[in-house]
Amino acid sequence: MDKRKSLQLAFADSESAIKADPSWMKGYYWKAVCLAYLGKRGPSLAMAAVAQELFPSNFSNIPKVVARFGSFDLRVVTTVEHLQTATEKAPSQNLVILVKQGRYRLQEPLTISEGAVMVGVGDVQINCPCGVPLKYDKSNYMENIILSPTVEFIQTIKREAKVCLDRGRVEKALALYNKALATCPNNPKILTSKAIAFLKSAQQQKDIPSKRSSLQRGLNDAEAAIKADPCWPLGYHTKAIILAELGRKPEALAAAAVFKHLSLGRDVSEVTKLCGELQVHVVESSNELLCVFENVKQLEGKNQVLLLKEGEYLLERSVDISEDIVIVGLPTVDSNNYGDRERSDRAKSLFKAQDYYAAAEVYSEALRLSPNDARLLTNRAASYHKLSEQKWSSREDKQKMLEQALVDSQRAITVDPSWAKGYYRRAVSLALLGRRGPSLATAAIARHLFPLSCTHIPIVVAHFGDYYSRVVNTVQDLQTATDKTDTEAKKLKRKNKVILMKEGEYLLERSVEISEEIVIVGHGKVSVACKTGAPFPFKAAYHVENVEIATDFDSHEESQECSSSDTEPEVIRLATPSGYDNTSNECKVN
Repeated sequence: MDKRKSLQLAFADSESAIKADPSWMKGYYWKAVCLAYLGKRGPSLAMAAVAQELFPSNFSNIPKVVARFGSFDLRVVTTVEHLQTATEKAPSQNLVILVKQGRYRLQEPLTISEGAVMVGVGDVQINCPCGVPLKYDKSNYMENIILSPTVEFIQTIKREAKVCLDRGRVEKALALYNKALATCPNNPKILTSKAIAFLKSAQQQKDIPSKRSSLQRGLNDAEAAIKADPCWPLGYHTKAIILAELGRKPEALAAAAVFKHLSLGRDVSEVTKLCGELQVHVVESSNELLCVFENVKQLEGKNQVLLLKEGEYLLERSVDISEDIVIVGLPTVDSNNYGDRERSDRAKSLFKAQDYYAAAEVYSEALRLSPNDARLLTNRAASYHKLSEQKWSSREDKQKMLEQALVDSQRAITVDPSWAKGYYRRAVSLALLGRRGPSLATAAIARHLFPLSCTHIPIVVAHFGDYYSRVVNTVQDLQTATDKTDTEAKKLKRKNKVILMKEGEYLLERSVEISEEIVIVGHGKVSVACKTGAPFPFKAAYHVENVEIATDFDSHEESQECSSSDTEPEVIRLATPSGYDNTSNECKVN
């Protein structure tokens, strides 16, 4: 056995040891040593830094790693300020930045020094409203850190690109999609949108070489979308259209057949128009395959496409195929995910047939395989909503179903803050439960994040009346929004007023008396204080959610001093609405 193969086996064993027992320090030691012998500088220094942080008395340094790459300068990060300081200091030969578990929100992107190594311990997410949080190059190494822009950043770019595309400004739309992909390079939705933009660009061009060039670039993006998510139907839909435009009929039929299978029978009209209708045969066994081959001669008038599910097929005898037929293997996906998709398709069919109880049961089966799938969670919430409307449901049953729908929708928001239906279903659940304040708060956040799809939520309006939301960024905005003479609010004449406060600290010079019913919700980490006492003396019904209100300015200053202490780690939360709990009360004042 050669030396490199032995090292790779040793590396695999050390990884298995860490997975089996994360508290076993020798697992980290030997993983760092194996990586050093294999010449992998970044991973070796990262693992040595993790070992030093977790077991400081045992691993002040690992001799084999130091001998290979030299000693390293370890900087431990627990707050945004620590992260900024670590990247601003003069770089050392081997700079290793170890980021502790938490979510860090940067106001501006940071540049990582050349050759620096960054490693996360636990669940580490760094985001930035201006795009990619960290600027780095090939000399850097990063491990166990999720870098992402804020939800708002991606949503804004996608909206701008769609507007440009609708107005025929294809080049501008492509530039915006490239900007979004710089932050989310493997997002199948953005990749598909970019492919569609290239398709529109080709349709506008008369020069044949330019047209084919645009189509080929669109095809590359469609295939990248499919690679990122092999079960993404629109990837196959777009790929099929582009291939048909390029005159590659068999490949177009293959992609259209996979789309038809994934979308439960929908055809790609553009492919049908250019290539004719297709008939799809889904095969799971050798006997089925042989049967289709033997009967294909009798099938006329349509393009025949054979979809083979994953597996091995052994025919007892060879078959002579004289008719045109397209044979394609279905996308290879994780068996759990595939079973999850099949259950999801079955649940959708049951939901359409108004068998809501069975649909909820099947969604529950799918969620056991994929507990963090936001779509499955909101679909099950929709099933519970329908069940709560049934005449045979008792009052207690309705309450339980709505509470479960609320749990599912909140979970959907937690696992995917960019999934609009999570906010929609949460607002609906709260409305049906009669919780006016939290429902209006969630509806306002949904409108702010997804203005095209959640302009208003009918069930919320039906229960509490229409709502008017003011987005607040500054103290001046806050004073205007709470002013009795708010002319914009009076002009709209809407029953419910919601103030949505963006992330930040607001310090009022004087208290603002609120004499009308109002809902105040924070979007991110929000705190309000006043130099003269309580910021808001409420004189009417109110609801405050995800906003920290300091009743005493002096105590607020003390808490600020405490929070800046190096001994207390700072966790930056994603800008999503907080879960509903007993600390978020709706009060009525006589």
